[in-house]
Amino acid sequence: DLDGQARPDIVYTTESNGVKVFISKGAIYYQWKKRNSQKQPLNESIIAQSIPSKDAEIFRLDMCLENSNTSAKVIAGQKSEYYENFYLSNCPQGITNVPAFSRLTFQNVYPQIDWVLYSKNGKMEYDFIVHPGGNPNQISIRYKHAGSVERNKEGNLNIVTRLGELVEGSPISFIAETGKSIKSNFS
Repeated sequence: DLDGQARPDIVYTTESNGVKVFISKGAIYYQWKKRNSQKQPLNESIIAQSIPSKDAEIFRLDMCLENSNTSAKVIAGQKSEYYENFYLSNCPQGITNVPAFSRLTFQNVYPQIDWVLYSKNGKMEYDFIVHPGGNPNQISIRYKHAGSVERNKEGNLNIVTRLGELVEGSPISFIAETGKSIKSNFS
């Protein structure tokens, strides 16, 4: 975390378009980092301590699955050929040769509903798979720390923060076996 403490709730991390993404069972945390001056080197220790600095500003947006199962089983899929190494203050010897995956499935994040996160065209996307007996009305997403959350005329959500914007595409729903479309939208 920003205080240099281990976060056992974070199960995976990635980065996309300059935004650091932390994934937990039931939430995604987006972190923007903006350098305030291009002339001075970025002081990572100041950022890690969450102390205001002339070097950089950070901002975190939380996307939380309300009332979800935070004990959901996680299945990592589509293993990449490369590995990552992490050197953190709480483990200076490093965590090395960590495999990378392009797909995560959180089974039964809601009863009979799986949450699948994956990489598509260099962007992170997610789906909810509603199995027989699952109730899609249980799916509830809350954004914490957003400046505004608005639905545009295309049905997308525009989530604005002071350091960046996140756009959630309008939901697409269908019956897997038949491909029949089901009307859905953010509300």
